[in-house]
Amino acid sequence: MKKLLRIIGTFALCIVGACLIIFLLGWIVDIQAHGKLKKEGEKALLFLQKYQIEPGDNAWDYYSLVIEDMKARELSYEVTQYLNQEIEYSEKIDDELNAYPDVIELIKQGNTQPVCWIPIQYEEGATAEIPQYLYLSAAAKLIGAHALAALEKGRTDRTLDMNMLGLKYAQHIVHGSPILINYMVSLVILGVQLNTIEIALTNDAYDTDHLERLYSSLETYEYDMPSLLTSLELEQASMTVTVSRVPLGN
Repeated sequence: MKKLLRIIGTFALCIVGACLIIFLLGWIVDIQAHGKLKKEGEKALLFLQKYQIEPGDNAWDYYSLVIEDMKARELSYEVTQYLNQEIEYSEKIDDELNAYPDVIELIKQGNTQPVCWIPIQYEEGATAEIPQYLYLSAAAKLIGAHALAALEKGRTDRTLDMNMLGLKYAQHIVHGSPILINYMVSLVILGVQLNTIEIALTNDAYDTDHLERLYSSLETYEYDMPSLLTSLELEQASMTVTVSRVPLGN
């Protein structure tokens, strides 16, 4: 019996000893790994911060002012109704459109900048204030309503200019970062512009030169659109536009 207890005790000590050795080895490996991971993490953060430094001529300098402008006054509900063809054009609509004199110019200036980089605090996680992007969409509606109002007044060139401005606005944002959010915002902006383009096409407002400009802009957008979705179909009455999946690597 004593011999059996000694064997059991020895076996238990061996197990405890082995556990201690394993724990010690794991602790040593963990310290080494922690140091290595920390070093790699610091390198990664420095890499991100390198590209986080806001370059000059950033479109976001202008688009952020658009957000503040749209946030301060908010888009009139009547403008949205007019854009959706729920109410007819009136002097009140005209007054509402002219209540944002700076937004159109800010977007024009933003569209000419070489980059569109939105500041992200990577140390705190890649977070974005999604509600703020709603104001970029509201600005797109403002552009679309301007295009529609110009169409009603027979100012076709002005309508086309507004359509092209909105398409460029969407295209410029899709090239920016953070990537996924910019894609989604860009698609919303594109959808707003396609609504007014469809109305213009339905009314045969554009001649061949106008249509070639629109085609060129939409073709560029489609080419630049990454393979985020297998396909995206925006169908409105007599018009269908597809932003298709491009080959991997392009």
